[in-house]
Amino acid sequence: MKLQIAAACAALSLGLASVARADTISATLERPVASHAQFLLAHADWNCDGATCVGARVPAEAGALFGCRALVKKVGPVTAYSEFKPTDDASLAKCNTAAAGPAPIGTASR
Repeated sequence: MKLQIAAACAALSLGLASVARADTISATLERPVASHAQFLLAHADWNCDGATCVGARVPAEAGALFGCRALVKKVGPVTAYSEFKPTDDASLAKCNTAAAGPAPIGTASR
């Protein structure tokens, strides 16, 4: 009985270890950061040095357009963003619109 419990615990811990392994996301910044930056953003732990940012991805949305836009809001436009394959130009353009922020509100004139 004790051997069965020990085997079950070992199997469970191996299963959890494989779930805890994080994939990475990489981004190339249009303008390099001035100094090393580390932050949690879009559920990913990001490390940026120069023009390169690498994120340890936790959930899937960190690799999607949501994650790219969140990074762009924080550090500025990117020239590349990839998880398993590079982001295409159209998606990259959508991502970089987040850097622009909201459109300015004009004032009324007579």
